[in-house]
Amino acid sequence: MDPRSLLVSLPASRDAVFEFLSNPENLPEWSGGFYALPTLDEGGWISVTPLGARSIALVADDSTGLIDFFHGDKPDEMHVLPLRVLSQPHGCIVSAALIPLPGLPEDCVDYEQRRLVAGLRGLGQRFGGGRLASDDDHGRTFVPGVVTARFHETWDFYTTHFGFRTESESNCHVHLVHPNGARMTLLREEIDGLPSALTHAPDGRGFWLELPVDDVDAVYQRLVAAGVEISEPPQDRPWHERDCRLRDPNGVMIQLSHTIPAPDALESRPAAS
Repeated sequence: MDPRSLLVSLPASRDAVFEFLSNPENLPEWSGGFYALPTLDEGGWISVTPLGARSIALVADDSTGLIDFFHGDKPDEMHVLPLRVLSQPHGCIVSAALIPLPGLPEDCVDYEQRRLVAGLRGLGQRFGGGRLASDDDHGRTFVPGVVTARFHETWDFYTTHFGFRTESESNCHVHLVHPNGARMTLLREEIDGLPSALTHAPDGRGFWLELPVDDVDAVYQRLVAAGVEISEPPQDRPWHERDCRLRDPNGVMIQLSHTIPAPDALESRPAAS
């Protein structure tokens, strides 16, 4: 099985997340329970796993945010799972490279990776929200399609203002992909041979698109400077997001958002020992 990369965005300080991940006693939580009951003996840390006891070690560098998680059957035969915690304008990002342990059956590797993904996704619950993306998300993405009477104008709108790139195109449809993995399709209206539901452009009601960004306010300022009309300027929402809203050339609402901390989300939780 090939290595798998993950990226978790959290509305929490880099230092708080780094401290939590670098403490071996917290490993059961962020490994989805795969590495349980970490104990320290004369030979180092040992953890109980569904595949038997494993030696573990966490080597952390606060200056770079790098945390090397070593694991294996013996202390002198361990393999590394590298993580890194980086500060962002509204929190931090945790990146992880899940590298399969050599010699394990593929189903065991898959189970271990699924537990690690679940654990890293669960960081959002501890730190007041968050999003997880992986390098294979594009294979499982739900792709919205918009029928448009303003085909080229809409195409330019998404590529110029939101960073989408053209993946494939023809004279009646185009497939777009965003650097964060989001995808969408634009279809010119009134194309012969299509189902009747796909021959007319929408009227901008009953449908919206949401695009997560690192900094809503920065994107808002850029769009205003470019002359894009904004429906609602940035504001904080009760569901722990800050967003702004606008409409594309077809009237489809677009919501740009980033996660914000829940009130007292971190203060209400005990610090990692």
